[in-house]
Amino acid sequence: MEIYSSLLWQLQHSVELSFLAQELFNINPQCPQAWIAMGNLFSLQKERAQALTCFRRAFQLDPTCAYAYTLSGHESIDEDLDRAINFFQSALRADARHYNAWCVDPQDSFSASFSE
Repeated sequence: MEIYSSLLWQLQHSVELSFLAQELFNINPQCPQAWIAMGNLFSLQKERAQALTCFRRAFQLDPTCAYAYTLSGHESIDEDLDRAINFFQSALRADARHYNAWCVDPQDSFSASFSE
């Protein structure tokens, strides 16, 4: 469901994303996927702080949820690069094969920070 909510974010389908988030919360408010969907909704509405709060709640509920860390990194990258890098590194610690956390060109100096 977290991938589907990101698809809706990419397509900018806010009504469908809102419905999905509400349905997931109705099913289980302690589910990280519900918090990710809600975070994607806030992100789509340009509510960065709220989105980050939702993504943080998702990885608090499931510390192995690499996708929540990755979305936090993407949400933070424009305002705080160091914080974004920390989120991407956390995603890779949670799942070393989580390719979404490898978001940059390997030739770029930014990606060198992941190997630290």
